[in-house]
Amino acid sequence: MERGLPNFNFEMVYHEYRQLGLKADAHLVDIYSKPVALKAFEQLLHLEAMQVLGHTSKLPKEFKMARLHLDQAEIAEAVLRRADCPTVIKKWGTTWIE
Repeated sequence: MERGLPNFNFEMVYHEYRQLGLKADAHLVDIYSKPVALKAFEQLLHLEAMQVLGHTSKLPKEFKMARLHLDQAEIAEAVLRRADCPTVIKKWGTTWIE
């Protein structure tokens, strides 16, 4: 699998996360507030799991485009390794495994 995953920003990710959470049973996935999710997003940037693209200092941090530094196989491995990972997240993280 190539690392050709699309670029994204926090707002795009949070929207997708909320949609995923709303589709699942409410008791299976906690939907965290935007400030809490933004801190997690910033932590992933700090850990260099992703990086902000270009010179976007004038944009609010929620709208700065980023690129993931993990490929789909690494994501699948991570969600499968976590025993406490909700089933809906495991399903999302492994959808490309044949």
